[in-house]
Amino acid sequence: MKRLAMILMCAAAAGAKAQVDYLPDIITWPDKLYDNSIDKNTIPGHTLLRLSNGTPNLGPGRLELRGGQIVGDKQEVWQRIYRSDGSYWERLAGTFTYHSGHQHIHFDDWCRYRLRLKNADGSIGDVIAQGSKTSFCILDLVIYDSSLFGFHTPGYYSSCGRTVQGLTPGWSDIYDKSLTDQWIDITGIPDGDYWLESEVDPDNHILELNENNNISDVLIHIGQPPPPVEDRYEQNDSIGQVDAAPEGGTNSPNLGIVNGLRTITDLSMEDSNDYFKFRLNNTAGPSDYVRIDSPYTGSDMDLQLLNSSGQVIGTSNGSTNHEQISLNGLPAGAYYIRVYPYSGVNPEYTLTIDPAADGAPTIVPTGPNDNIWVQADFATVPVSWIASDPENDPTKVSLFMDRDRVLDKGTLPIQGYQDLNGSDGYANINTAEMPLGKWYLYMKVSDGGAETGAWAAGSFTLYKKGDVNWDGVYNRADYQLIVSKFGKPNMPIEWNVMCDVDDDGDFDTADLAILRIWLFHFIGWK
Repeated sequence: MKRLAMILMCAAAAGAKAQVDYLPDIITWPDKLYDNSIDKNTIPGHTLLRLSNGTPNLGPGRLELRGGQIVGDKQEVWQRIYRSDGSYWERLAGTFTYHSGHQHIHFDDWCRYRLRLKNADGSIGDVIAQGSKTSFCILDLVIYDSSLFGFHTPGYYSSCGRTVQGLTPGWSDIYDKSLTDQWIDITGIPDGDYWLESEVDPDNHILELNENNNISDVLIHIGQPPPPVEDRYEQNDSIGQVDAAPEGGTNSPNLGIVNGLRTITDLSMEDSNDYFKFRLNNTAGPSDYVRIDSPYTGSDMDLQLLNSSGQVIGTSNGSTNHEQISLNGLPAGAYYIRVYPYSGVNPEYTLTIDPAADGAPTIVPTGPNDNIWVQADFATVPVSWIASDPENDPTKVSLFMDRDRVLDKGTLPIQGYQDLNGSDGYANINTAEMPLGKWYLYMKVSDGGAETGAWAAGSFTLYKKGDVNWDGVYNRADYQLIVSKFGKPNMPIEWNVMCDVDDDGDFDTADLAILRIWLFHFIGWK
C-alpha cells in the first residue's frame, strides 16, 4: 500500500498536462557474440559453446530495477520509469534471486542463448540447441554510444546493488564467456557453420521503447581449424635461407625496401621459425612498427626484431597472438623479423610492417590515480583516460592488468575491455571472476596502425568482505582471525575497509556483530 500511495502521489504531482515516459531500449550487442570458444572441461562428457554477451541501452530513459517484497526465495522487482517532468512511476517487472556463486543479487531470466542452423541460402534456420535463461547483475560497464539522449558519465549504476540495478542510456552491461551459465551445450552437434543467437528480456518483463530489436545473430564456425601447411614463403626457417632468396622476388621472404604499409596474409606457423628480411630507406619514427596477428586462440606465437648482424634488438612475447615491436629511431638499413611459436602451431597469421609517417596516438590515464579498494564481484573499477591522435584518426583503447607494472606474459588483457572507443574516455571494469589482490592498470591505444600505452598512476585492490586471509571466501578461519586482532594495535589497517560490512566508514563492534551473524546464520560454523 505504501508503494501504491507513493506512485499515486507522483502521478498527481504531474498535473493534468501530459508527460512523456523516458523508456529504455535494450538490445543485444552483436560484436560481443563473436567472443566465443569451446569448453570441454566444465561439465565432463559435454561440449559447451561459451559466449560473451552485451546488452546496451539505446533508449532515452534509464533501465532502473528496484527490489521490493520478498516472496519465498525470490524478491519482487519494480521497474522505475522516469518522466519528462522529473516524476516517475513503477511497475512489477520480474524477480531478483541471490546468486550464491557470485554472492550478489541477479535479475532473473535476462538473456537466452540459442544455436541455429545455417540454411543452404545462408539464412537463419531452426534452433538445434539453447542455453537456460541466464540471470545478470545488471550494471553500467562499457560506454556503447555517448551521443544518445540521457547519456551520463559516470553511469548511474556502477555497482551490483542489493536493491537497485540498471543501465544508463548509452551504456552497456557485459557478461564475459568465462562466467557461469554463459554457454550453450552443443554436445553431439557436428562441426560446421551455425548462427549464434542471443535474446535479451525473452519474457518481456521490461517495458521498453522497442520490443522488436531484442535479438541478434552472428555466424560462427564450430570445429577444429585446418592443420597448418607450408605457406608460399617457405623455406624461411633461418637467416641463411632468407638471405639466399631473391630480394623483392615473388613470394620471397627477402622483401626488399618497405617504405609504406605492407600486410602479408595467409601465413602459417607449422615449424619452429619464420624469418623475413626487409629494408628501411630512412629513419623510422615513433609510429613505425612490425606486428603479427592471428584469429586462432589455441596457440601462442611470439615476435622478435633483429639487426643486420642477426642480433636481437626487440622482442614481443605476450600471452596472445597479437605481438608488436616499435621501429622508432632505427636508421636506414636491413632488418630481420622472426616469428616463432611459444606453444602449439597456428594455421593462419598476418604480418604487418608499417614504416609510414603515421603519427602515433597518445593516451593519458586519468583514473585510477590512487590505490582504490573495490569489493570483488560486487562493485566495479572506474577507469578513465584521454586519448588523442595527431591525424585525428579514430582510436581504440584496450585495458590490461598486471601485478608488478612490467609488460610481459604476466600482463593480462581484461576480457570484455579490448578495442573500446578511445573517445569514450570512461569504463567500469566488471570484477566478477577476477583474482583478488592488488593490480596495476595498463592502457593501450591504437589508431589501427601505430599504438602506444601508459600505466595508470594508481592501482586497484580487489577484496571480499570479511575475507582477511585472502583465500576467496569468508568463513570460520576469517572470523577467528578477526576476533583475535579486533581493536588491538596489530590489527591491519586495511581491515577498516575489508570488515566494514555496514559501509559506515569504519570497522567497529556493529560490523563484528554482523560478521558473526553471517557466519552462524548464513554460512555455518565450519
